Amino acid sequence: MWTARSVVVVIVLQVVSAFGQTPSPALLVLNKDANEMAIVDPSAMKVVGHVLVGEGPHEVATDGKLAFVANYGSHTPGNTISVIDLATWKEIKRVDLSPMQRPHGIVTSGGKVYFTVENTTARWTNPSATRPTELRPPDGEVSSYDPSGQGGFSWSWSTGEYVTHMLVISEDGKKIFTTNIQSNRVSVWEREGPAGPQGTTIPVGKWAGGHRHVVRRARSLGCAFAGRRHLRH
Repeated sequence: MWTARSVVVVIVLQVVSAFGQTPSPALLVLNKDANEMAIVDPSAMKVVGHVLVGEGPHEVATDGKLAFVANYGSHTPGNTISVIDLATWKEIKRVDLSPMQRPHGIVTSGGKVYFTVENTTARWTNPSATRPTELRPPDGEVSSYDPSGQGGFSWSWSTGEYVTHMLVISEDGKKIFTTNIQSNRVSVWEREGPAGPQGTTIPVGKWAGGHRHVVRRARSLGCAFAGRRHLRH
């Protein structure tokens, strides 16, 4: 029997493996404590494979051929993204994000991987009584990575908020929405705003961490999402 103490993300995947092993559809499940991604056959309700990734994986995205896992870390902040070949069930690359730390939300859009990082200064780990979070500068960021190897880190946006956490992208790729847990705001980046590319913020409830906060508000603005396959953990 397969058990895991910290199952965090399930993503539905339609994929055909060259080796005939990956079920279609498949579920990609991250286990924080085991530092792994499990591949599940939902029809048989059976785990068919495991792939080791970095420490404390929190979120996963896929383009159908590759899976991208945000390695958030544990007591030590994580700073990598695992790239997994879904045909061979192997980690083929571990992308170093330094000096960025704590990658979390992650989606694919237009051939690129977009992800949030909660800490871009690499100066803080966890808040404490003598070092409260509010005293460090707001340093959340959204960045993009080109897995083809042609562009590397091709774009980044500093949200100017605390704990930039989850994100979704509109289907046309023109708007990015991300939640900022400790700022209690949603940040919106418009690639083609009235005055050119611009960012705005939307006040929301306390501890806005999951997709539902983003989707509810963004849908009121007439948006649909490429990241809708993700389930909130």
